[in-house]
Amino acid sequence: MVPVVRAGAVAGLGALALLAGEATAYKLGLIAIVFIGAIGLHILVNWSGELSLAHAGFIGLPAFVVAQLSLHAHLSPILALPLGVVAGVLLGLVVALAALRARGLQVALVTLAVGIAISRFFFVRSWVIGPPAGLHIAPPSLFGLRLETSRSLLPVLMAVVVLAVLASRSILESKLGRALSLVRSNPDAAAAVGIPVAFYRGAVYAMAGAFAGLAGASYVLWVQRISPKAFPLDLGFTYLVIAVLAGKGALTGVALAAVLIEGGQVFSILPRDFALYAGPVALIFNVTRYQEGFNGLLRETRHRLERKVAIMGAETGTADGERRWRGWGARGVRLPVVIAALLVAAGFVAVALAWYHAGNTDQVWIQNQEMVSGGIGGLGLIVLGCVLLLRDALLHGRAVVATSHTGVAGADGDADWLGASGPEPPAKEPAGPEPEGAPTGRGRRTVAAGSKGRGDTR
Repeated sequence: MVPVVRAGAVAGLGALALLAGEATAYKLGLIAIVFIGAIGLHILVNWSGELSLAHAGFIGLPAFVVAQLSLHAHLSPILALPLGVVAGVLLGLVVALAALRARGLQVALVTLAVGIAISRFFFVRSWVIGPPAGLHIAPPSLFGLRLETSRSLLPVLMAVVVLAVLASRSILESKLGRALSLVRSNPDAAAAVGIPVAFYRGAVYAMAGAFAGLAGASYVLWVQRISPKAFPLDLGFTYLVIAVLAGKGALTGVALAAVLIEGGQVFSILPRDFALYAGPVALIFNVTRYQEGFNGLLRETRHRLERKVAIMGAETGTADGERRWRGWGARGVRLPVVIAALLVAAGFVAVALAWYHAGNTDQVWIQNQEMVSGGIGGLGLIVLGCVLLLRDALLHGRAVVATSHTGVAGADGDADWLGASGPEPPAKEPAGPEPEGAPTGRGRRTVAAGSKGRGDTR
């Protein structure tokens, strides 16, 4: 059930982005790009135990490669996204050649030197960065349709984010992810069982470069104006803070850290220098006091909620508690059904808004943008919601949880949304007093227990 909840949360954020205005959609896109770039450093730091302070160069150099190819080859940045991934992989392999010969603090110094070299050599060459004001990319097009607004580009960026998440999950849940965890915990033991430690250390730098290159290419696609000022050297430290705050585990912690660091800046919730001043403080606290990060905090919160649900279920032995138990079961609706219904409703709202805005203008390009952002995006949300409803109907047959004696799960025995089904309510006790000399129910158990105790004493 938890993966369904996560998918619903991601789809809900996508629906919110599609319904947002132009400025809000642009800021949400910047957060999504930071999230893509942080995935690679998350795998590098939290899953393999390596370190990189050159992540700004990992993102910036592939971004300039994609921008130059888009300008000179007249190639849409959407089609140039794989080229950014390839450039990032090559750059990661180059850094891996130097990092494999170092350990500990030496790795940090080597990667910092690489980041400085990229900034001081490549980011000052006109054949890389173009004119001093930077490169200006034409609005991308897809199937002959020009995407000139952030809302029209949002479905494309959402698809890129989904691909990045699926790729990282396939890596972390595979043999490669388990090998990286073993190399991180004990390299000598990993080598003893036949794992090529040097190969996996080099491969994880290539993977971090791939995600960084994808983030750089997405930045070109989204901003369409690129200059060396967008990739300062301290940007690598910001990404390192995001990875450390996330902690080892799933990508949920990475998303929360990216929203906190980047979202706080672009939405002016936090001061612009938050990452520069509060970031080191949070990094020191996380390393010295609580090393699990957001992922560890989420795991502890989930376990506490599961324990509370189990305790609440065990305390429903009274008649009043049983009525509350049954009352919840009688009117409860499964969470995936609620999420699917909200997605369908948001999809219809997005389509209605797109139809309204397109009908109030005579400019064809605005109508096209509304058709792409609201029309296609809204239809996608409707289809996703219908698929979730169909899946739930095939698995359970009905949306409302009927009254049952098997806990919150309902008559079909399915677990609740926390993934733990509650205990069964106790049987009802007799209403009137028990007749003397006729032990029933609890009395029989007491007599049997007493006989057993006397037998043990003798």
